[in-house]
Amino acid sequence: MKTFFTTKITKLSLAFTILILLTTHTSCTTSPECKSALADLTIDVVIGGASTISTGVPFNVPSIIKNVKDVLNDCNGEIIGTLTANASKSNIRLSRKNTDGSFSEVISNNFDVPAIPEAMEAEENYELLITEPGEYQIITLADATSLVDERNEDNNASPSVSLGSGKTNYKVATFTVLPNPSYTKRADAPIVEILSRTVTVR
Repeated sequence: MKTFFTTKITKLSLAFTILILLTTHTSCTTSPECKSALADLTIDVVIGGASTISTGVPFNVPSIIKNVKDVLNDCNGEIIGTLTANASKSNIRLSRKNTDGSFSEVISNNFDVPAIPEAMEAEENYELLITEPGEYQIITLADATSLVDERNEDNNASPSVSLGSGKTNYKVATFTVLPNPSYTKRADAPIVEILSRTVTVR
């Protein structure tokens, strides 16, 4: 009887130990809190510098790239934060509305962005000049060439909504450029000119 009781206790203890190990292992592999520290870049753009945008008149477009601070608990109960986003590329692209209501891209340029530490941001300032009136759409993108390993790869456009499964729906900013009677377009002038661009990490 004693041997049988001891054997039963031993089997129960072993089963309980295995259950604990399985539970711990499962929690570590499936819990969303079990993550590594990574950078997380977001970007936003604002049409500014003038209440009315006209052909031939320069205007400013600020674009803010943020390395979002986040704090997570890993599987060992340790606190991990956000890594510095190494140097990368941003992108600005504009499209112009066609007569059939569709939009055609008129410019798409990449620019260098320096490293952005945790909870800091890089402010880009574009000076643009548009030579033809009409309705335009603008998107700016962070990490346009995927140089930064990020916690969330679905939030790099301005602004964007994640659809899951790696798909993103871009909400573009739309603005209207009015004709300017005093402006005469050069024969060789593009529809959109980027006159200057600066970037400051702060």
